[in-house]
Amino acid sequence: MRTLKSGDQEIDIRASNMARFYFNQEFGFDMGEDLDKIQAHLTAKNGATGIMEQLTPQQITALCNIKDISKMTPDKALDIFKRSGLADNPELRNSILALGAQGGSVQFPAIPVMKITWAMSKAQNDTVNVATPSFDQWLLKYDDFDFEECFPDIYVEIRRGFFRSENKGEG
Repeated sequence: MRTLKSGDQEIDIRASNMARFYFNQEFGFDMGEDLDKIQAHLTAKNGATGIMEQLTPQQITALCNIKDISKMTPDKALDIFKRSGLADNPELRNSILALGAQGGSVQFPAIPVMKITWAMSKAQNDTVNVATPSFDQWLLKYDDFDFEECFPDIYVEIRRGFFRSENKGEG
């Protein structure tokens, strides 16, 4: 379970089988498609296929916080990599720097992220007997919530709860 914070609003989320069930119930299809869109966003943004699964939550946060590497000096990018431990992964570092050199900028997958966050919120709320409105009503309630700012925590929770066999021991 994680608590997302944006401004004065908070959303408690839990990635679980119930979240998958609620997603399917609300949207009529499995969340796998939207999980794939999120993974594709990270792969495109960071230019590294297959690397994301190897990263720690802190490294994911560092990557997600790189807004536009094409506007950074190589020294600034390298400093971010060093502080987060990303400099130890030359394949990832070189992929990100190459993407930046190409002017790389990738659009955030807002709708898939919001839908999955809603399902995880509903799963968490049900554990404490709190009603969760339908997706559209929930989204109205969180109209000013910055999901992109909270994306690192959302992604870490997704990995923790939906890909358990890959991430034993991650918190």
